[in-house]
Amino acid sequence: MRILVIDDEPIRIANLIDAGHTVCIAHTQNQIIFWLQYGPWDLIILDHDLYMPYNGTDVCIQHGKSILSLNCPIRIWSHNPEGAKRMKACLEDTAKYYDINYDIHISPWGTEETDI
Repeated sequence: MRILVIDDEPIRIANLIDAGHTVCIAHTQNQIIFWLQYGPWDLIILDHDLYMPYNGTDVCIQHGKSILSLNCPIRIWSHNPEGAKRMKACLEDTAKYYDINYDIHISPWGTEETDI
């Protein structure tokens, strides 16, 4: 499975690599733009609390249409339940506005739901 992870904690992708997935991680604005161009992706994983000048909601606002246009499942994993809900709502609003089908789930980080 080809997975794009937008997160600033690379240690989180270790289990994905160990499971044999091809994983690319983006943790800067330029990396996000770069990797979004190099699909197709089988899954995109987003985090909310990023150690950048912006957070996951900002990423969804700035890149939501590009993320959704890749037409793959999106999983939001975060320790921040309120931030994850904002991200999901932003992506759903964008999908509805542009009439894009979507598959978005919140999977709190550190739960069995983050296993792929």
